[in-house]
Amino acid sequence: MIRLKVDTARTAKVLNGLPRNLSESIRKKAIRAAFQPYVKTLRQAWRGARFKGKETHRKAIAAATKLASPKRIGSGDTARIRAQMGIQYGFKGGSKARGRQRIYHLLESGFKHKAGGFPIMGKHISKRWGEANLSRMMNDLAEQIILQAKKALGQPGVR
Repeated sequence: MIRLKVDTARTAKVLNGLPRNLSESIRKKAIRAAFQPYVKTLRQAWRGARFKGKETHRKAIAAATKLASPKRIGSGDTARIRAQMGIQYGFKGGSKARGRQRIYHLLESGFKHKAGGFPIMGKHISKRWGEANLSRMMNDLAEQIILQAKKALGQPGVR
């Protein structure tokens, strides 16, 4: 799990002058708008992953890649918002996955083979993807917060 905190002076300046409900709404919309393209690229990373055997599970993992809706943690004006992006286990992964993404943790992190006792190394696809895209995600989120705030305040020239 990667924890991110957007704390740029520009976003703080925009959000501090707004009411709590509007600020929270803007942050949630910005998270959805900024992270949706990254969900697609994570899906593509899993679809293009190279493993032996059939690609049934990799397709299921790609189909189960989701952005969980942002939720508020805490109360008051300083409440944080948490959003999770990753692979949904079980049947919550969607109708295309149908629960076949259940081996995600084995492909990602590896395991020790039960019969032979030898280790099978994981590919760390999601981890490497997250580390590679972290700074771009944060920059996009900061830009989206400002853009969503301009939309909410009705500034001209913003759609």
